[in-house]
Amino acid sequence: MITFKTFNNKKIKKSSMLCKEDMIVSFLEKKYKKRIRNTKGKYIKLSKNNRYNRLLSNMKKHQNLIISIIKDILYFYDETNLCDTIFVNGSFSRLTCTYGSDIDFNLIYDSKYKSNIFPIELKINYILAKVLKFRGCDRIHTMMVYTNRIDNQNVELSDDKYLVYKNNRIKYFCRSNYEELISDIYNTSRDYSVLTDYLDEKILKKDIFNDWLYNYKILSEKNSLFSSYLKNNFNEVKNKDSFIYDLSSNIDLLIEKYSNNEYDSVLVDEKISIAKLKKRYKYNIIDSINKTILILNYCDSVSYSNLYELIKSKRINGSLRDSIMNSLIMVNRLHITLDKLGYDLSSHSSVNIDVDEFSKTYFDIYKSDF
Repeated sequence: MITFKTFNNKKIKKSSMLCKEDMIVSFLEKKYKKRIRNTKGKYIKLSKNNRYNRLLSNMKKHQNLIISIIKDILYFYDETNLCDTIFVNGSFSRLTCTYGSDIDFNLIYDSKYKSNIFPIELKINYILAKVLKFRGCDRIHTMMVYTNRIDNQNVELSDDKYLVYKNNRIKYFCRSNYEELISDIYNTSRDYSVLTDYLDEKILKKDIFNDWLYNYKILSEKNSLFSSYLKNNFNEVKNKDSFIYDLSSNIDLLIEKYSNNEYDSVLVDEKISIAKLKKRYKYNIIDSINKTILILNYCDSVSYSNLYELIKSKRINGSLRDSIMNSLIMVNRLHITLDKLGYDLSSHSSVNIDVDEFSKTYFDIYKSDF
């Protein structure tokens, strides 16, 4: 056994039986085991009552936990110093993270470095998935998968759980029905100009309620480049007369999107579609929360960068706050129930669950009907 890296004054031992990634996993599992268990346990406990402040506090701790693990992993890969910016977006930046949230993690770098950094991206995803006990590395992905493809490489996961990229054999494991997402991860750019072109296009289309226009947890960047870009874009949109809203007459309308029952059915042949569950109970909820935060940001002089800040500011009234938090509690309940059955709440899932099986599991946990 020999030392290959020292981290926070703790020596990590190298074993001939383990690859570098598995050694890092082993170290981080020991370091974060208690925090991960406590965070998940509190989600389960808080999904059974309406203690909103404690739920918000746990969501904040969850965000800090994920950011801390990512920063620890980055320490082992000097190649990431070539990145223009590294950030998290999605639920862990807007602080709508729940028990089973995916991680939107992004390494943005010049295309000429892709052969160096892309294998590292896959390795980081693998380490995160193993430490957090995810069912697949595909639960960690970049927002760049939504940009246009620049390549058309075929991607295959070998029987012994490896992906191959430019002769690099990289440990990986996926859930079923994720071939297209993994292909997008492989074949899209990580270039900063592609990212900003994509965001510029959303502004031109007046897609101003998309939280990707403003909501990022930036872990590192060169010369505040990305921060300045986001700030300038936000101010540009905010100063346009066409985007000025009368808050008092519009804010309460937002809640209707997820407080009424006018949703598509989640049933497919008398079974519950996991993909439709996510669309109905999460996407619609999060969409309305984003609109709430953005309208307030456009109208107020104070900026609310996430749900935690918005709720703590007491800027929204009690009924709207309660509806938002009740909705997030329901999303947590869905994550927890499906996890008990061995599934994730995912829009990519092709699984349809027996209604009675789902209802019984839900009732066993919450002592109430779904």
